[in-house]
Amino acid sequence: MKRIAGRKRIKDRGIQWKEKYHERSEKLKDRYEKLIGPMAYRRWEGHDYTTNSDYFVVVGPALTKDGHKRFFAGIKKYPDDPKAKVYAPYGEYFTSIHSAYTHVNDKWGVPFPKDAPNYTVDNLQGIRIPRHVKGESYRLKKKAQKKNFIGNCIDGLNDNYFQNIIAQDATELAQIVEKGKEINLNIFLNLTHVDDKIIKEVQKNPERYSFFYNEDNDITWIYDEETDVEYFYK
Repeated sequence: MKRIAGRKRIKDRGIQWKEKYHERSEKLKDRYEKLIGPMAYRRWEGHDYTTNSDYFVVVGPALTKDGHKRFFAGIKKYPDDPKAKVYAPYGEYFTSIHSAYTHVNDKWGVPFPKDAPNYTVDNLQGIRIPRHVKGESYRLKKKAQKKNFIGNCIDGLNDNYFQNIIAQDATELAQIVEKGKEINLNIFLNLTHVDDKIIKEVQKNPERYSFFYNEDNDITWIYDEETDVEYFYK
């Protein structure tokens, strides 16, 4: 199923990604380039003028949940409050850094580096890598299969009502989404569509989500800015 929401994907928002490091990330960059080679770790920042939000993207060595060494490619939206804690980015793991660079280019529009190396997991042997902590959206996705959940814009919708619409005319679903109005967090919390566990996950990091409601069809959906996925409830 194609994504039919009105909001543009992060890749299509005209974000100008610039390589940028802070004290901790600069040390990681120097360490990995010394142990592995040039461009073993890269970090970019960019401003989204369509939502007035700032993001950073990272490519570099990481550990999976099972402790396997991989190359990680991830993104994180900075919280609106500059004093708020910045959690680890959400992303995916790859067996080569070339694949990680390809992912950030395809997914978020980060320019593919010139003369990019093709390090593989073999180059990570003997390298000490701090464990990467998964972002909130991983837990949100795991908890999404609750009451009233009818699917997301990536995997499709599992409700018979929506399946019939898709079979007949996909533009009808597009109209449902486009007629929805963006709502604030307080209104979202008072709706009865969404499971309490999902609400608790959203409350932990509300700045990364946008909330919408179509009153005519009684449909609510959450847009995750970082994973570029919408979760629908009815």
